[in-house]
Amino acid sequence: MSWKMINNLTPIDMKHFKFLFALVIGWMAGSTDISAAVDDTFAAANPDGVNITYKVLTEEGATGTVQVGIGDYYGPAITATKELEIDGYNYEVFDIPEGELLIPQTVSNGDVTYTVTAI
Repeated sequence: MSWKMINNLTPIDMKHFKFLFALVIGWMAGSTDISAAVDDTFAAANPDGVNITYKVLTEEGATGTVQVGIGDYYGPAITATKELEIDGYNYEVFDIPEGELLIPQTVSNGDVTYTVTAI
């Protein structure tokens, strides 16, 4: 719908448009729950700043369990970024860190705290 079409709406049509617009905005504002459901995945940084992907195994209220990684060959569990300069241009690229990796015993996503039970 173009702005020209909106300006040509009758007062009744404009009421409907405003109502639907407010309804959609209200629905979007109410959809801020960022907890995950079983089998969903999310990423969180460990204390060293390395992003770790977790897969939700269980969730009950404000607690649950997760595994490190999603159990998929093509979806790495551990990712980090680093700056790379090529020909005077800076790029942020994904990097798989080397060395020791700190995996926390618990991780939070939204209002839910998960215990890491599998790697």
